[in-house]
Amino acid sequence: VKAFGITFLARPRSEHSTRARESAPSMRVGMALCAALTLLFGVGAGLISTILGTIIRQFPQFFQEHPFVDSRSLLVANEGFASLSLPSIALGLLVLFVGVALTMRILFANRKVTYGRTWDCGSDLTPRMEITATGFSRSLITVFKSVLFPVRKTTVDYSDPVVPYFPHTNTITLELRDMYRSIFYDKFTQIMTAISNRARTIQSGNVNMYILYILIALITLLTTLALS
Repeated sequence: VKAFGITFLARPRSEHSTRARESAPSMRVGMALCAALTLLFGVGAGLISTILGTIIRQFPQFFQEHPFVDSRSLLVANEGFASLSLPSIALGLLVLFVGVALTMRILFANRKVTYGRTWDCGSDLTPRMEITATGFSRSLITVFKSVLFPVRKTTVDYSDPVVPYFPHTNTITLELRDMYRSIFYDKFTQIMTAISNRARTIQSGNVNMYILYILIALITLLTTLALS
């Protein structure tokens, strides 16, 4: 239902969403490059593995004796087994896709396509019915709640406060806690603050205390030199 709402309703819920535009080409080049590398490493995995194996063979430190792992066997693991050509599979899938597309075009060439309103169960569709990114990802957040630490707040306003059976509005706020800040940065800040407070106690600004510290340091140093 959520995927259907995102795909076919597609009505902006706010003024900012209405004015949304695609990112600049300079911001999409990085994603395109990553997608191309993913396709290249997936289809040409055999060729890339061979090239990497040739490079690794030039470094003898990778072939040191290890009691549990035989490094040489990693480079010849495919010997004696059946081989699989990923480029051939990709080419076969491409030919199959083109064949299915041509077949569908021939079979349904005379079919007339009519565009109409999305089926709305008899009610008028409004932008408030558009599913949000938070609502779509809520299931994943619930699955990984032990890692993401979500905070959920529910606010319900009833039409009649005396009889709480007919809700007027229901607001659900789902927030994600900044794990890096709460687990790492906040803890680090607390430790540094404690150290700073301890150092501030020593650095009281009293000249007499500083002279006492110097005297204690000199006595300790002279005693050490005398004993040595």
